[in-house]
Amino acid sequence: MLSYYIVKTLVHKFGRKDIENFDAFIEELRQNPAETVGELFVFVDECQRTQSGKLHKTMKALLPNAVFIGYTGTPLLR
Repeated sequence: MLSYYIVKTLVHKFGRKDIENFDAFIEELRQNPAETVGELFVFVDECQRTQSGKLHKTMKALLPNAVFIGYTGTPLLR
């Protein structure tokens, strides 16, 4: 039986302020990703902040096999 998990989070929960060498931190995450069983869906609030940058890289390195679905309440178009 295949399991499905849904995680809803705010993107800043993936961040850390005490990292001096961010590239080394990301490489460490890529070498040791979180172990997951089944399908993992991550719904990210405030996704307009995560299309690039450190938080995006952290999420993808930590959970490389997850499906990321982003949403926002911030109007992006006029």
